[in-house]
Amino acid sequence: MDTDFSTLITEQRQRLDEMRTDAPDIAAIITEEILDRFESVVEEFTENCVDFDLTRATLCMSLSMTLLEAYDQAFERHVLSRCESVRAPLVQALGREAVDIAHIDLTGLRKGLKLRRTAQALIDQALENTKPRVGRVFGLAVCNLFRDPIQELDAVMKAIQEDGYRLREELLSLREPLRAVLSAGSLSAIRSVRLEMARQLERWPDRVPVPSPGHA
Repeated sequence: MDTDFSTLITEQRQRLDEMRTDAPDIAAIITEEILDRFESVVEEFTENCVDFDLTRATLCMSLSMTLLEAYDQAFERHVLSRCESVRAPLVQALGREAVDIAHIDLTGLRKGLKLRRTAQALIDQALENTKPRVGRVFGLAVCNLFRDPIQELDAVMKAIQEDGYRLREELLSLREPLRAVLSAGSLSAIRSVRLEMARQLERWPDRVPVPSPGHA
């Protein structure tokens, strides 16, 4: 292995060492970005909460998917971009075929986090906690018998707003439980990716073709 390539390998090892040092901070950034997106979607849905049963099914699915998509985007932005900064100089020096980097499976990493299952359980419980009480629904129905249409509409809209407010507060309270799951899981995923990159980096020098004496 020539001196230039040895220097390149050393530089890339240093990049991976930096990733190890920065891993807790990277995990924290990823977590906060995901939670900010989660809160944004909660606000959007609960602002126009109309039918609770419809909202429950739609919201649970939407928030779960929001977390997964936000995780993929944040991980790609803050972790995979660093992996590419390690890989790109090697590709430039050796050619794409020589640098046989393994595909980093985001789906597999997410499954390791158990993010979807954990999120759905937390969201579903929050929705159950804020489900309109039978007594209140029955009371509204009885009162509607003695109201004119305008009063009835006002009562229904007020009830919807109250339900939306309670639902929003309950869902936003999930920030801390979700932060714990996301932070620990993201840190573990970052370490797994870094270790895999380090293993591959150790193998790359063996793949460098040795020049024949006539081409030295």
